[in-house]
Amino acid sequence: MAKAVLIARRIEPPKTHDIELLGRLVGNQETEIGEKIRALTALTVWYIAPRYPDAMIEDIPSETDLLAALVKLREIRHQIDELAPKRGE
Repeated sequence: MAKAVLIARRIEPPKTHDIELLGRLVGNQETEIGEKIRALTALTVWYIAPRYPDAMIEDIPSETDLLAALVKLREIRHQIDELAPKRGE
């Protein structure tokens, strides 16, 4: 979603999955969305752990952690949807 905001603002997103970095870049364009993305920095580790099992990542999210992140992601998605042009615009 962060990369979608950057592309919509005609900024080429970097080839990274670093949520902190992506949140900062989005924050330069959309402050509130950028802050909310940066608040989900833990997702970077969650993404890396299953893709790179040898990385020895110990911070495995609980079901509660996952559900809380999903709520925040839905909120961010809603804000991003509001940025999109409406049909007929």
